[in-house]
Amino acid sequence: MDRKISQGKKLRAAISENTPLQIVGTVNAYS
Repeated sequence: MDRKISQGKKLRAAISENTPLQIVGTVNAYS
């Protein structure tokens, strides 16, 4: 659980800096 939360925070931070398209692709990959 903790690891997933940490990755989630990092992903959110990356989303703010990176383009939304990249985030969507990353989320789909994790799913």
